[in-house]
Amino acid sequence: MGRHTYGESGYGMFLDEEESYRFCDAYAKAHQNPEIQGYLVPETLGLRDFLGDDVYDICEIHHLDGKEHPEDKDKFHEGLFFFADRQGSVFRADSSEACYADVGEMADEFRGKYAPYLPEDFNFEAHLIRYIGV
Repeated sequence: MGRHTYGESGYGMFLDEEESYRFCDAYAKAHQNPEIQGYLVPETLGLRDFLGDDVYDICEIHHLDGKEHPEDKDKFHEGLFFFADRQGSVFRADSSEACYADVGEMADEFRGKYAPYLPEDFNFEAHLIRYIGV
């Protein structure tokens, strides 16, 4: 049986392994649905799940906040990736609604969706990335 390799990329928010488990537990608890247990949250929300997954050979992340992050140079990361609603060219130079005005606008999207499941002091801007996976 052969192995198929393909590339995938996108813009969004990344939670590392520890943050991912906390998020999943908080989401499952908040929804109090016996069918949504913590480990099923990534599938329920359609997230890209890199928690202990051996399907991906490379998962690079590049932070969008313009700051140095040591994990930007790593070739694999365990965690969860949340795709942003808008993809492609992320930041707009004109009034187009197809892109975000800046990192803050993208952070507000995720803040509106997921803030109840993350710590109060969670830095959304620092978790925004461009993800590239193979």
